[in-house]
Amino acid sequence: MPILFTLVTSLFLHESPLHLAGNMLFLWIFGDNVEEVLGTVRYLLVYLACGVMGTLVQIAADPDSMVPTLGASGGDRRHYGGVSRLVPA
Repeated sequence: MPILFTLVTSLFLHESPLHLAGNMLFLWIFGDNVEEVLGTVRYLLVYLACGVMGTLVQIAADPDSMVPTLGASGGDRRHYGGVSRLVPA
């Protein structure tokens, strides 16, 4: 259970206040469009699933890495796909 818990808690870690501010700005600009289409609960589930997938891909790319995994950006960047598929240009 602790490993699965870490996959989710790593989504809320940030390298610095600037990293946090950049992610919040990105979500403010793009996230509300995706949330409007999906609804709040589905949006949260998709965000968490994308963040966990991003963390798992990072681990798979370098399983012996000693660098801590900060997964917030993995979930945020999945919004590019969501915005491009759900919101007309």
